[in-house]
Amino acid sequence: MAVALRVDGSCGQVLPKQPPAFTFEELRGLVGGYLEFVALVDGHMMVIDEESKLKGLAYNEQATL
Repeated sequence: MAVALRVDGSCGQVLPKQPPAFTFEELRGLVGGYLEFVALVDGHMMVIDEESKLKGLAYNEQATL
């Protein structure tokens, strides 16, 4: 299970098609581009679009917090 933090401030639970884990293709589809994995201090992992700044994507304040 994962939580999608959207730019508009909404969030929602996301489940893999074949539990217990997401496939690479599923993750790419969720972030919309190349994957970058960010380890968080609480032990969780955040998956983001590696090229988000280059693409000029909107700032995601909720994810940044």
